[in-house]
Amino acid sequence: MSAIELQSGFLEEVKRYAAQGVFDGVVPRAGEIIALWEDTVEKLAKEDWLAVAPRLDWVMKLMAIERAMEQRPELDWGSPELKVIDHLYSSLDDDGLYWAYEASGFTEQLVTEERISHFTANPPEDTRAWTRAMLAAARARRQHRECGLGQAYVQTARQAQLAVLSHSRPG
Repeated sequence: MSAIELQSGFLEEVKRYAAQGVFDGVVPRAGEIIALWEDTVEKLAKEDWLAVAPRLDWVMKLMAIERAMEQRPELDWGSPELKVIDHLYSSLDDDGLYWAYEASGFTEQLVTEERISHFTANPPEDTRAWTRAMLAAARARRQHRECGLGQAYVQTARQAQLAVLSHSRPG
């Protein structure tokens, strides 16, 4: 079974649930999400890479690498130059290749900047992002105290780790 067939199967199952109203009041904009998913799967099935590149990061990066290989036929998948493109594409710095695509208007933005800013500061409480944010905040507060990485800290960290693994409270 191909990835497209698998995605299509999942999509059909989700559409059946949506028709039953399962997502109503639970998943905001469920209809839009399902329509976008269906459109993406259809374009992938047709191998319409240019149509999905603005929406799918891996396709956009693949196209950048393949374009370099077309312009320089001596390059192959092991070429260091392609690794540079890979790193430039993924760079979070202002000079990253993805940011250049975004600045040119090539990327399809599905979420507004305002929503991104909001959830950067206020992650939903039922997500791993919230847990990471709380742990980062706790670490930042702890670094402002003078406890350092002494034995008490290591012991507390071990207890917390054991508590998470055993789903019990630290003793």
